[in-house]
Amino acid sequence: VITVARGGARASCTVTVSKTLLPFSDLAPGAWHYGSVRAVYEAGLMEGTSATAFSPDLPVTYGAARQALLGLTGGAEPEPGPEPDPERVLTRQELAVLLYQCETERYGVPEDGFAPLSRFADGEAVDSGARTAMSWAVGSGLIQGTAGNRLEPGTAASRGQAAVILHRYLLNHGAAAGK
Repeated sequence: VITVARGGARASCTVTVSKTLLPFSDLAPGAWHYGSVRAVYEAGLMEGTSATAFSPDLPVTYGAARQALLGLTGGAEPEPGPEPDPERVLTRQELAVLLYQCETERYGVPEDGFAPLSRFADGEAVDSGARTAMSWAVGSGLIQGTAGNRLEPGTAASRGQAAVILHRYLLNHGAAAGK
């Protein structure tokens, strides 16, 4: 109920909210990834899998990650080369590599912010070609361990996890939402 009083007159109205703040019926406002999904959606970095679904538990695809990175870089295209299948599912370490490439292209090679992967039960499972990127992503707070203090580097990154990681990237660079 909203009540407004002005010069001796009062008016009241009842407001009923019947929808979530996002157009996705598969996201609950209290979900662990809701705020991050909202931030990356509003920033134009991620879209739903349909007009009414975000599908946070589905794996993130290369195409969705590429769209997000184009949003982060203002539409700057990556170096020419073979383009992976846009429907290919990305692992957590592959997402870290893409973000690290974005970071180095935008800001240069980071001098600090790296963390030892050995503090995770499966830190040695990170591919040799992804170790620097994963160390940076962990040290920058983008990727955190899952249950059992694991990185799960070879596991498909979910769309919900990707939204949280991208949101943390935005926050690290002073932009909670928006371009």
